[in-house]
Amino acid sequence: MLARLVEAAIPFLFSAWMWAAAALVLAAFEAVVPGVYLVWLAFAAGGVAIITYVFDPGWVWQVAFFGLTTVAMLILGQRYTRPDDQDRSPEAQGLNLAGIRLIGRSVSITEAVKNGEGRAKVGDSEWSVRANSDIPVGDRVRVVGMEGTTLVVEQIE
Repeated sequence: MLARLVEAAIPFLFSAWMWAAAALVLAAFEAVVPGVYLVWLAFAAGGVAIITYVFDPGWVWQVAFFGLTTVAMLILGQRYTRPDDQDRSPEAQGLNLAGIRLIGRSVSITEAVKNGEGRAKVGDSEWSVRANSDIPVGDRVRVVGMEGTTLVVEQIE
């Protein structure tokens, strides 16, 4: 009995209108879900809807075409949404790492560096600093690196 029910439902489940509805549902979910993923599945389902409407292949061919089209759309989508020509310059890589942009800059010590640790004024804020030697308050130092959120400095001679 279940087999007859499934056989009767297959022509309806794999009609062009169901593929079109699936494409619309996937596109609607894409509008709600963050990221750009479901839109490619929506395009694939839309392509299957068109092929099914024009050629009316069997359901096995429809599923196969959907699978192949989905893979092709995901590959194309990744190519166009994540281009390889992104700016990979050191300036762009340090975009959200303010400390990296400070390398080479001279700053003033606000809390004496003792046992390798102290604080320095950078613009309108203070940063933790690490140095190899003790440095008194007011001395100028050069930022030579960054470890986490701590600037590595050396005394300017």
